[in-house]
Amino acid sequence: VDLQLACQNLQCQFVDVEFPPTISSLYMDPKKPPKKATPVQWKRPFEFCQTEPVLFNKVGPENICQGRLGDCWFLAALSILSRNKDAIEALFDQSKINSQGLYSCRFYRDSEWKRVTIDDYLPCNPTSGWTAFDIGSAEAMQSYLQGLGTHISQGPIYSRSHDGSLWVCLLEKAYAKLNKNYEALGGGSLGESLLDLTGAPCVSFYFRWIVDLDSIWEKLWKYHNDGYLMGCSSKQLTQEERESGFQLEKFGIVSRHAYSILDVKIIQDGLHGDEL
Repeated sequence: VDLQLACQNLQCQFVDVEFPPTISSLYMDPKKPPKKATPVQWKRPFEFCQTEPVLFNKVGPENICQGRLGDCWFLAALSILSRNKDAIEALFDQSKINSQGLYSCRFYRDSEWKRVTIDDYLPCNPTSGWTAFDIGSAEAMQSYLQGLGTHISQGPIYSRSHDGSLWVCLLEKAYAKLNKNYEALGGGSLGESLLDLTGAPCVSFYFRWIVDLDSIWEKLWKYHNDGYLMGCSSKQLTQEERESGFQLEKFGIVSRHAYSILDVKIIQDGLHGDEL
């Protein structure tokens, strides 16, 4: 059945009953949402976009913004892939916004490409004064809104693009549906998400097991020049490391976070004349 054509004939917008705009699509156990869960209002793009919604505008890693969900592992893979706009557009059956609010995305799962169809309802910050929310009481809602101040963003609470185009949040929603709910994206493997997005096998190197770091550098240099997609992730600090005052942040690195490797360069150390 062509769902988009059916919606056109009925002059209606698509609502995905398999992944509905309700609390059941947010959490693993809707009856026991996380303690830090905040009120959510499901909105279509025309309800929160300040300009005419677009599917693709600027596609690139600098246009991806992580929201309240801990899915940096997925967004890092998406950032790597987004250097090739054609590769991102190939994940969608649609090339532009449609009035039916229906989109289909492709992911490689269980040794085959699978199509995931979604509507364009997205979990957003509630509109001021809105009371029909998914969790909490009316008093909790009012307190929540007051705590955010007057400049509350009424857009998506999870990932989004900086320029307001929808490819990031729609891909995230489709991936959440593939994994049963949004909460399931709160932790995962960068290699796993790269496989799901590309269908290509991934190889991981664990630095704590590697003695010869020079050999790893040679591999990174070769893989980069051969056009491979690469990413990395930082470890969780041990209690001993934390107690000793060691901080990854002073190197500009967040612990337990995923990163995209966008370039590999050899530079000269101006002080010692060494190659880095």
